[in-house]
Amino acid sequence: MREHLKSNSNIKLESVSESGRTRIFAISSVLGHGSSCVAYRATDANNIPVVVKECFPLSKTSRNNDGTVVWKNTDDEKRA
Repeated sequence: MREHLKSNSNIKLESVSESGRTRIFAISSVLGHGSSCVAYRATDANNIPVVVKECFPLSKTSRNNDGTVVWKNTDDEKRA
């Protein structure tokens, strides 16, 4: 079973194209989920409402205790 991030937790997104750029979003609730992603209602650092979509295919990933998504195969992660 997929474990969603909890309300009032944070998700950190690091930019691949802009090295060193990190943004943190505060999760409000789960908006929905499909076979490969989870969508969350969240707010950014300026308290602006956003939707954050987390790539989290259930058959290929799991979640660490700290909330990090862990891929079972790094080739799958690159393709995703």
